[in-house]
Amino acid sequence: MNKQLIVGLFLLASMLVQAQTCTDNATVISGKCTCNAGFYGTSADAGQQCYKCPSNSNSSTDSNTGISVNVSACNTCLPGYFLGGKAKTDAPQQAATCSTCGTGATTSTVGQVLQTVVNCNACLPGYYMQTLQTGNNPAICAQCPPNSTSTQTTSIGFCQCYDSLAAPLSAQVSTCKCKDGYSGNVATQQGGASGCKISSNSLILTVSAVLLAFLAILI
Repeated sequence: MNKQLIVGLFLLASMLVQAQTCTDNATVISGKCTCNAGFYGTSADAGQQCYKCPSNSNSSTDSNTGISVNVSACNTCLPGYFLGGKAKTDAPQQAATCSTCGTGATTSTVGQVLQTVVNCNACLPGYYMQTLQTGNNPAICAQCPPNSTSTQTTSIGFCQCYDSLAAPLSAQVSTCKCKDGYSGNVATQQGGASGCKISSNSLILTVSAVLLAFLAILI
């Protein structure tokens, strides 16, 4: 058999074996099976187990897998929650205590520093901010209307329609629809083709304006 073919088959077999060495909820990072973020375990190799962090706590892949790892590796909170109590490394170990910020709200910083609801000063992606965080109240966030999206924000504003030919969302425009001069259905997914087409009346006006401008140049 061709030597190059043998080597190729051996490398392929090695890759397949390596791809199957990790347990569930784990992946290979720097050549080592590691529990995914949000999980923890003493080993992520096949036959071992990565445990899900409890009660909306979270973990990082740089510290959630190893012989001495326990539930205290879950020392931060998932988006949408604030850190009300630190993880406990001494026995009995426990994960971080995480409390909800409220609908669509989250903290703008994630770490192991204790927080309260006043740290919930941002809105999650897919939400827009109606009211800033004030006093002992979190930011008030509302879900983006259909066919629109947003990034995490700490400012009052509006979501953005998927369709670039849609009218911008505002206090007066609460749904995604084609902007003035266009008709049809807006795109229903990010990056999707626009369904807004220039209306016949707008097209006639545009052509007329171009002709008038051309005539003005000739005169």
